[in-house]
Amino acid sequence: MKNIFLSLLLASNLFATSMRIDPRDTYIRKAEGFDVVILLEDVNDLGGVGLKLLFDKKSLRVETVTAGSLLEGDIFLEQIENEEGWISINAGKWEPGNGTGTIGSISFTCLASNPEGSLTLSEVILKTYSTPTTEIAVSPITPGYVHPYPLEYFKVTAPSTFTAGLPSSVNITAFDRYGTVAEGYNGTVTLTVDNGTISPTSMRLAEGSLTAGITLTK
Repeated sequence: MKNIFLSLLLASNLFATSMRIDPRDTYIRKAEGFDVVILLEDVNDLGGVGLKLLFDKKSLRVETVTAGSLLEGDIFLEQIENEEGWISINAGKWEPGNGTGTIGSISFTCLASNPEGSLTLSEVILKTYSTPTTEIAVSPITPGYVHPYPLEYFKVTAPSTFTAGLPSSVNITAFDRYGTVAEGYNGTVTLTVDNGTISPTSMRLAEGSLTAGITLTK
């Protein structure tokens, strides 16, 4: 499981914190799971939290949402809307929340071979404990991005001999750094030969693989 850490930059003297998404870019495969942790740093007098986390519903599905260290044992309500692509958290503190900790942990599953999407916090509301009706403004939050594992190398499987002028079947497969098929790769490959010509010279892979006939003149 992978962890993505997000923290909020708060425009208030009650909080001294910074905003970050770590890592900013997350690489996953289809059917792989990962966790998103929403993190607050150096929080002081936290009384309540309300937020939405938006995601690409075509690429991701939320499995579970769990209260974080700042809210365990307190009021924690979540709503998962996979069909619309968001989850919400509304939580309150019995006592003031202080220090650095997590609001919640969200477990995702990747649905797509080529996951391209963002994880974006919106509608964030933070309230103080001493004056719970006071909402604290939050600065714009930079989203995190989800990508397929990048292409690392190709493997070509071809006959040991070719007959000039007649097509022969060749398989080209893209692999990621872990030695598994880079299903997110849908780019083109260019073929060259040292002697004679080859046709076609350019072909496009689909979900990391291609089998096609090529013809050599020599």
